[in-house]
Amino acid sequence: MVFCGMDFSMGDDLHALVYLAKNLRTGEFFADMDAWVAEEEMLKSPLRRLYERWRDEGWLHVVPGAVFPTSLFLDRVAELGENLHMVAYGFDPYKSKQPVNDLSAWVLSEGANPKECVIPVRQNFANYNSLVLEMDTLMRTKPALISFSKNPLWQWEFGNARIAVSTDGMENRKVVNSADAAKVDNVQALMNALYCFDMIQGRVS
Repeated sequence: MVFCGMDFSMGDDLHALVYLAKNLRTGEFFADMDAWVAEEEMLKSPLRRLYERWRDEGWLHVVPGAVFPTSLFLDRVAELGENLHMVAYGFDPYKSKQPVNDLSAWVLSEGANPKECVIPVRQNFANYNSLVLEMDTLMRTKPALISFSKNPLWQWEFGNARIAVSTDGMENRKVVNSADAAKVDNVQALMNALYCFDMIQGRVS
């Protein structure tokens, strides 16, 4: 089973897709990713040399121009869906109406109910607190219950991430970037995918 996490960008961040696969036999997870950067953003970014190296190595996709086509995620999801059992799609609802509408229409055309598998995940303390704790457990268990693809953006983005703690007395936690230029988009997408798993585990096989 594969749970897809999406983190949309307006052009100044990475456009991120994560595929969180659950092995039904062992109970272990495996996470892979796709990431895109807009060419105009890459050319002016202080991270340009790093982005160019990852582009040349095949880890990072570069989209011409300054904005991402709304069909970008759908095209990739439809391509992978030919060989993977995609169960659900989690997304940050901020400025995501058009790509999510396109995704929902495609899911419906595939015979599934988008209301059950296209799931909004607001990136707030209430939603993220349990996910942060769950991911921490998956990583720290010996042996770890989650492994990652060899894409170097994983290590880089986790290194850019920090855990923010709410100041309302509840001490809830969520993942944020450590600085404005520090990208954590695929980590956020991973949380969205894990949220989908938690929402529908046990209902599918």
